[in-house]
Amino acid sequence: MVHGKLTKMLQIDKELNAKKVEKKSSLWLEDDVKKFKYYKDKRVGIGYASKKDQNRLWRYILKEE
Repeated sequence: MVHGKLTKMLQIDKELNAKKVEKKSSLWLEDDVKKFKYYKDKRVGIGYASKKDQNRLWRYILKEE
């Protein structure tokens, strides 16, 4: 199975599929007070996908402020 870099880093696997993002579900988000800007870009390495999907801005790049 191939996982994205973010899911690998966060150790997210199929066990969390369809879980709500809340503390009692084992999947939640916390604010560490760091400020980031994010940029959208085209995904890479999906030459097999349709042109429409290749051009979707589904890649997110974070930059700390």
